[in-house]
Amino acid sequence: MVALPTKSRSAAPSCPSVEEASIEEGREMIDRAARRSLDISGDEFIERWYGGYYAANPDQPGVMSVALLLSFIQPRQGAEPF
Repeated sequence: MVALPTKSRSAAPSCPSVEEASIEEGREMIDRAARRSLDISGDEFIERWYGGYYAANPDQPGVMSVALLLSFIQPRQGAEPF
């Protein structure tokens, strides 16, 4: 086995800053996605999703791509900044 030289790390790489979306911004993202994918408003999608409208077949085209955005409107439980 041959040992390869290692690069010295004089400074830690900088991390990009992260901005969390507000619940209102999350609702706007859902609205845009629902209108684009399903031709309904975001509010209509949210009502349908939580009302069980998609429960029998959530794999319909466009449904899951909008459903993945629902986490943007739900408060995070026990979340603490790190």
